[in-house]
Amino acid sequence: METAKVDDVKISIIMPTYNYGHFIGESIQSVLAQTYQNWELIVIDNYSDDNTEEVVSSFDDPRIHYLKFRNNGVIAASRNEGIRQATGQYVGLLDSDDLWAENKLELVVQYLHAHPETVLLHHRKSSLRDGKIYHHLPFSKSKLRKREGRIYESLLQENIIAALTVVVKKEILDEVGCFNESKVLKGAEDWDCWLRIARKYRIDFINESLALYREHEAAFSRNIETWIACNRDVISRHVLNGEEISKQTRARSLAIHHVNVASLYVLAGQYRRGLAEWVKSISIGPFNPRIYIIFIKMVLRKVAGNKYPLAT
Repeated sequence: METAKVDDVKISIIMPTYNYGHFIGESIQSVLAQTYQNWELIVIDNYSDDNTEEVVSSFDDPRIHYLKFRNNGVIAASRNEGIRQATGQYVGLLDSDDLWAENKLELVVQYLHAHPETVLLHHRKSSLRDGKIYHHLPFSKSKLRKREGRIYESLLQENIIAALTVVVKKEILDEVGCFNESKVLKGAEDWDCWLRIARKYRIDFINESLALYREHEAAFSRNIETWIACNRDVISRHVLNGEEISKQTRARSLAIHHVNVASLYVLAGQYRRGLAEWVKSISIGPFNPRIYIIFIKMVLRKVAGNKYPLAT
């Protein structure tokens, strides 16, 4: 491998933020700590009124670019603005409360150099909850099959690609139209984008945890009704109205969607709603073992006292 050619790969890291002055410094520090150094960090601030700008300005590094952008409550608009400003061949996504492992970009760039045909690469993540890190076991071969290759049908069932784990070719984002800025999709615009990419291209995966997803009270994903609404919009766009979707694929997707909604309601203590959604799931896919496994896991999670119902 010729190091000079590897080092030619530039990653543009897009970091939207709003009033996360208490988190963003740690997120930026995780970028500065990268063992691979050919990157730029574009922080898009939705006019925070806390100390966010002060924290960002405290980092004296010419690779960090700070801009203010009014996104009207749509994070997708901030991400798209960052992508427009990006000068790298690849785009990485990191929210201003999450963290990257210091060797993330090094391993990603090594993979991209070895597989230049890759358009979107993602990896496993761990969770940071109440100051503790929760690691997940490496995925089995059966789970890997759902995360790499031509995974469009698997991705129709649920969003298995976490934004903070993604590095994607900028030209591919430009081709598919980047992130949809519809307010109805707010919170699921990444899933919508991955589906548009996966429909045309294979997806690649590194079976190693290279990022930390921070679970906390202010995280957007705690709003259950918003999550359900935006995910149902994705289902409507890609499953119910999707072209060339078989009846079997449509049924699997709807069954998994309903059991995921049921699980969230159970975790939130809304048992009647949870039961109603689970009944819908069973009526659509009674012989699909995953709907029973998912529900049982979430019930056990409820018993264990997980207070962050939408953090996975």
